[in-house]
Amino acid sequence: MILIIVRHGETRENSRDIIQGHMDGSITRKGIMQAETAAAEISRYKADAIFSSDLGRAVKTANEIAKYQHARVYYSKALRERKVGTFEGRKRSEFHEYRRSQGIEEHSFRPSGGENYADVKRRAVSFIRRVYKKYRNGTVIIVTHGVVIRALVSSYAGIPLRKSPGIKVRNAGWIVFDVKDGKRAVEIENGLEIE
Repeated sequence: MILIIVRHGETRENSRDIIQGHMDGSITRKGIMQAETAAAEISRYKADAIFSSDLGRAVKTANEIAKYQHARVYYSKALRERKVGTFEGRKRSEFHEYRRSQGIEEHSFRPSGGENYADVKRRAVSFIRRVYKKYRNGTVIIVTHGVVIRALVSSYAGIPLRKSPGIKVRNAGWIVFDVKDGKRAVEIENGLEIE
């Protein structure tokens, strides 16, 4: 299965360094333009299906991608961003200040009412495995969020989860994998910034 994973376009909250988590956020004009660019770049891949987080910023990005594809868009809560609980709507600096004060690495930190990277990885990989069963010989586009992409790249590129916060996922960045058996994958194309 060819798996194309795309991050949503920029939101007003991204530009203000506010953590959104499960908040909808407001995609900016720049974010729509980024989505249009990503849609054109990946249009050479003809998708059998598009799956998107049900949060507004991903939905709008998926709709731009769908303009270049002849595939239906399906929405799923399983593709939502990491739930950050009490830190949703707060500055990213507050989140990291608190986490560091507790002596917890970024991938391990589970804020009150939220998830850590391992929680996100479990739900995202489980979702991809279900998609693989139906589209094992097809091409699938996934539109999702930064931490979900880091978790999936960790899984499919063999990057330890503790190093996944170092994966730079720009707005409307994307990566393409050839998923071999629902578990193993080979990277084909990379529109992300991996350190």
